[in-house]
Amino acid sequence: MKYEERCDIKNRRELTAHGKMIKYSLIDKGMTQSQFCRRYNIRRQMFTDILYTERYPRVRRRIMKLLGLKEAA
Repeated sequence: MKYEERCDIKNRRELTAHGKMIKYSLIDKGMTQSQFCRRYNIRRQMFTDILYTERYPRVRRRIMKLLGLKEAA
């Protein structure tokens, strides 16, 4: 099986608006997701779900506050 067949674009998940803001903020601060999660005691799987879905709104608000971001509309 070719690599392209295994990495079908349809299976890719898109970042939410919140996810993009969080990712860019981490880049600006020079932190990785793992470093952020370790520092603030957030499960990495939950963090990833927050980036790509609308799950865990309470934790998402906490992350946004820790990064100094406002909620996206």
